[in-house]
Amino acid sequence: MSLFSSLSVALSGLQAATTQISLVANNISNATTEGYTTKTAATASVTLGNEGGGVRITGYRRATDTALFNALTDATSDASYRSAQEDYLQQVETILDCTDTSDPALASAMSEFASAWKELSAQPEDSVLQQQVIDAASNLVAQISNASSKIEALDRQITDDINTTITGLNSDLVNIADLNAKISQALMSGQSSSDLEDQRDTLIQEVAAVMNVTVMERANGQIALYTPGGYMLVEGTTARSFTYNGTDVTTTTNTALSLNDVLTGGSLEAMVDFRADGSPAAASTSGTGEVIRKLRDQLDLIVEAFTTSSAGPPETFAYAYANATGTAGEATYIFSGADRFTFEVNAALIDGSETIKTASATAVCETFDVSTRTFSADGLNVSNASYESLVTNILSCFQQAYSNIRSLSETASDQKDFLQESYANKTGVNVDAETVKLTILQNSYAASAHVMAVIQKMFDILEGLV
Repeated sequence: MSLFSSLSVALSGLQAATTQISLVANNISNATTEGYTTKTAATASVTLGNEGGGVRITGYRRATDTALFNALTDATSDASYRSAQEDYLQQVETILDCTDTSDPALASAMSEFASAWKELSAQPEDSVLQQQVIDAASNLVAQISNASSKIEALDRQITDDINTTITGLNSDLVNIADLNAKISQALMSGQSSSDLEDQRDTLIQEVAAVMNVTVMERANGQIALYTPGGYMLVEGTTARSFTYNGTDVTTTTNTALSLNDVLTGGSLEAMVDFRADGSPAAASTSGTGEVIRKLRDQLDLIVEAFTTSSAGPPETFAYAYANATGTAGEATYIFSGADRFTFEVNAALIDGSETIKTASATAVCETFDVSTRTFSADGLNVSNASYESLVTNILSCFQQAYSNIRSLSETASDQKDFLQESYANKTGVNVDAETVKLTILQNSYAASAHVMAVIQKMFDILEGLV
């Protein structure tokens, strides 16, 4: 082998070692960067005729595991779906004051209202006990009004969350399509696309948190993103764009077609289902479906229970009071209103211009003791119930739904964390291994540099002999 050939071999070794050292150093510096995968360079021998011509970099690779990545993608969708459900149901628990061991405010208000009437029935002429009934009635109205206002605020929050999520989704899909183009361009020019692929994988996980997705490989390093049902999200450099009209998720190009049953499995489905109103169809039977609709209708049911006059059997609160004998100056009704927003105590009782019918106390008190009532609202069908058990049934249904979802959310989160750690262990940077590799490459670099120095010295000697 000539000195020139030897110099070429040593130079190629020096260049290959330099590239690999740079990759290893980059691996070590990004060891704690989320989503970063270990990068390596592929090498091949170079031959010049029948002689070795050194080594060259033939391409770049990153550590990956397709099966594990797909499993993580599915787990991310499920964990996000359950987490969103848990978050909103927890807010419902707060609204209904079911977050501690004490009696929820609405249940207490109902119980205090019933107790006030029972005390009044023992001493109907007692003005203090009459005022106690009025105060208890006002408290019941206040609790329903307070819960109603918070439910509407939660509904607005979920709507904002859906719009924010869709804005982020649209951005992620566009960025994935853009990275497809950049990756393809990098590969065609012989450059590394590994960092770009890491960025794309991170975006895929962000999309997976919003809905279930299936990743398909395409030519030139590109990927396609579809829902499990086959609906295209990204294909090459083309990305879908979505919007929300307050009830349905649609594409921006076809706002007439609902995709609520297509974009499923992540936080978006959880949010849309939580507030979706499929009226006049029956409400969802799921504990996490159409919760806003159920809350509204069940609070309206409580109002209806106290404002509807019916002789029964069993007779209602409003009927018992209205049909009791009254005298001048006594109010003809306690409550008015058609729903949770208009529900109120008789203003004349509040300002004291009228008093409670003293003759009504016994009959009204008896209506609270009846436990054979039937109540029906969206998401609720109760029989053999009293006014007090109606409220406890409403509260317990949402408490049970939250308890069930919290358990499912914990399981889904644990599964995601396990797969995330497994994927990181499989594809992430092992600093110890990279440090050993760095030492070997530095020795290789030093050897190539030494060979070049020796050849240079030999050239100097030959030049001196001329």
